[in-house]
Amino acid sequence: GGGVGLSVHAPFRIATENTVFAMPEAKIGFFPDVGGSFFLPRMDATHYVPSQRLPLLENRLSEIECDDHDVINAVIEEFVAECDHDHSYALGGNIRKCFKGDTVEDILKALEQENSDWSRKTINTILQMSPTSLKVTLKELRKGKNMDITDCLKMEYRLAQKFLEKSDFARGVKHLLVNKEKTPPKWEPPSLDEVADIEFYFNTNDTQELELLNIRSFENYPYSRFSLPSEEEIRKVTGETPDSGSMSMSKDDIVDFFFKDRNFKIGVREKVLEVLNRKTTSSEGQEGLKWIKDE
Repeated sequence: GGGVGLSVHAPFRIATENTVFAMPEAKIGFFPDVGGSFFLPRMDATHYVPSQRLPLLENRLSEIECDDHDVINAVIEEFVAECDHDHSYALGGNIRKCFKGDTVEDILKALEQENSDWSRKTINTILQMSPTSLKVTLKELRKGKNMDITDCLKMEYRLAQKFLEKSDFARGVKHLLVNKEKTPPKWEPPSLDEVADIEFYFNTNDTQELELLNIRSFENYPYSRFSLPSEEEIRKVTGETPDSGSMSMSKDDIVDFFFKDRNFKIGVREKVLEVLNRKTTSSEGQEGLKWIKDE
């Protein structure tokens, strides 16, 4: 929740084998705020460090006498390790497949078809949440993917005002946080198909505008060079879009470019290959790769 919102925008995001985080606001009839519409569509850890190494890393970081990001990055890199990429990318593929739908109903249907322990637990979690919050959150994240951080924060400020006009947020807070009930609240409306028009929440009428002073807005994190390359970065390097022709660079060329660009960072090869294997294809007898058209 709020703790993520305060920390996740930092240049470095270290994950361990035990790392779990969530934006659970829909469970109390609200939505992911504190910049969630910006960072959730762009989420990646910058480093993977086994938990047993954290005390050593903390001691090493405390010895640094400057605030140079490159120096800090180099220190963290001393403690990184390979993780179980096969498992993480397999689960990531399932998540992308199930959550690519344009509606919450489509997402639930895809999870039902997945029919795994993970998908069943996910369905159960989703169905406990406010139907209104679910639909607003999906649209918020879809919009935020193509907005800069300033516009995301302004959108969330307007959404918060709209949520205060409705009953689910107050009901969720009282039921789960004040009374500490174990069962879900009785949401209004109670089901997804009864949620009529969520445009009310995105309408700018009758809302105050968030005023931000001395903020440097950006569409992608300024320190993205410390993290694994995003799918969009990989597309830009190839010089192609999903709807255009084949690329002149081979798969090995693209992997080598990012491996060197990220100073031989652990995990770069696996991330780039995962994206290329998922989003590109090669035709027999033709050189280069071709982006698969977005579904």
